Parts: sequence; structure tokens; C-alpha cells
Amino acid sequence: MTHRPRPKAICIEDIQAGKYTRCVALVGSQRGLRLDQQGRLLWQDERPSLCQLWVSADDRLVLLRPAGAAPAELSRGGRALLVPEGKPVVLLDRDELALGARRLRVHIHGATEVAAPPRPFIQQQPARSAARRAATALALGAAVSLGGIGAASGGVIEEHKNPPPIEVRDDPPDMPDPTPPKKPNKKTKKTKKTKTVKKTKTVKKAKTVKKTTKKK
Repeated sequence: MTHRPRPKAICIEDIQAGKYTRCVALVGSQRGLRLDQQGRLLWQDERPSLCQLWVSADDRLVLLRPAGAAPAELSRGGRALLVPEGKPVVLLDRDELALGARRLRVHIHGATEVAAPPRPFIQQQPARSAARRAATALALGAAVSLGGIGAASGGVIEEHKNPPPIEVRDDPPDMPDPTPPKKPNKKTKKTKKTKTVKKTKTVKKAKTVKKTTKKK
């Protein structure tokens, strides 16, 4: 049985503001979750974007920076990468993005079937300490799994003590296959041609009869 990738429920943490936004990354490079030049989240928007977030064919969360977009930096466990243009970069849980002066952290919560637009996660108190931020992220994962987005992971956050190198893929994503155009009905065309020919023959016969009568 062929494995089919599914949308992923994720959260984007604004590190400076201590705020979280619940999001869904769609499968493939279809118009879905994006970040603009100021790091604001866009949903199925046609405006120019700095980065796109989507799920690859092998079920990985991927970041894509379109050609001509402003610089973006990805950091993981002390490593940093200037995101290349037009090349998918595989994201892991708790990867950080620097978009201008704004820093964001990505939390991956698991698969979902609901394609929901970004929604803020309301906190009772601001997450000031690192421990409180971690607790908030865990609570958020549980809220995502139980409260509407439908993540299958139960909000478990992966800890990477020795994080792997940042993976950059060479091939850009393929767009979803469009609906094939309908083929013209050949039978209908043939029927029309036959009718036209019959009408023409009838007219010619009528003209022939008139000419014969006049000669007599």
C-alpha cells in the first residue's frame, strides 16, 4: 500500500513576543501557508511571500524561499543556514527562522485532516522563561490534538540533543496535477457533417427538376 502524505498541524512561535499561532501546512506546493516579508502568516494568499511551508511527498515539513525573495536564515542546534532560493529545506521540530528582525520557532505536532487557516493560541500568562515556554508548547500540542486542528501526535515535541545537519534538496516542488481538460465529442461532429451533406443533395435535386420542366 502506497503511503500518502497528509497535512501537518504545526505552531509558529514568535520568540520575542512569546505568542503562538496554530497553523496547518498543506501537501505539495499548492497555495497554502506562507510567511510575508515581515514574518506575518498568510493563508492561501496570492501576494508575494518570503517563505512557503508545505509537506513533501515523503511526509516531511519543508520550507521554500522563492526566487527573488528577501533573505531568510534557518538555525538548528548552533548551526545556521541562509535559506537558498528555490531549494526546499527540510524542517525539524523547534527549528528557528530569522526573517529580518523577527525570530520564529516552528513546533511540529503531527498529521491532520483539517485544512484550517492560522489561529492564535490564547495564553493566560505570557511565557517569559524558557521552562514556561516549553510548558506552553506542550500544552499547545495537546490543545491542537484535542481542540479542532486534529493533530495525531498528541502534542509530543521531539527533543534533538544532537540535531542532524540541515537538509537542503535540489529539486523544487512539483505543482499538483491540474484537472485534465475534457476531450471534444467526435461523434457529435460527425453527425453534424452528415446532416449538412444530406441537405445539400436535396437542394440540388430540386433545382434539376425545375430546369427540366421549363424545357418541355
